[in-house]
Amino acid sequence: KEKVAGEFSLVCATHNIKKIVSSALKGLIRLKPAEMNITPA
Repeated sequence: KEKVAGEFSLVCATHNIKKIVSSALKGLIRLKPAEMNITPA
């Protein structure tokens, strides 16, 4: 039972990390065009 719980928490942790990474990447993609607009080319 303990091993299963440990594996389950690991899966949850990796899933959460993937969520955070994907949301962070989306945020970066959103920020980049704004920065380009602010800085004079």
